[in-house]
Amino acid sequence: MPLTPFHIGIGLALGMLLFRYINLPAVLLAGVIVDIEPIYCMFIGNCQLHGFSHTFIGGTLFAIAVIIIIVALRTHLSKISKIFRVEQDYSLKSIVLASFVGVYAHLVLDSFMHGDMNPFWPIEGNPLLGMISNSLCLDLCIAGFFAGIAIYIFHLLKNKK
Repeated sequence: MPLTPFHIGIGLALGMLLFRYINLPAVLLAGVIVDIEPIYCMFIGNCQLHGFSHTFIGGTLFAIAVIIIIVALRTHLSKISKIFRVEQDYSLKSIVLASFVGVYAHLVLDSFMHGDMNPFWPIEGNPLLGMISNSLCLDLCIAGFFAGIAIYIFHLLKNKK
């Protein structure tokens, strides 16, 4: 969805729900990074809005990019995590898992909404299109954001220092 900020809601909800297992910055970045291509297409290029980055093969490459970025920045991100009191594991396992969860959640949600996607490329077509209405997808993203915030607040209160 070219409404990239909506994906932050799902990333936040998944990141807070699975806090023990997945890295929060990685899932947040992974949840929005595949929209680099649609943003480029909207503002600069003449290309398919939901092209290669919105395939599971392209998404996998973006997940690998997120892994590399988060691993390279984990020392700095760990300091930021302390400020927001969401200190957690920056192990390779938690970063890898978060990267794939975030990217694939984005792709699945977009597959329900966008007819120009070929998520299983090189197989043409989008068998997930319309399985969930656009409004339900957007509502899930918004609800995910508020659920993620609520879980974050609960986390802060539980770990009050």
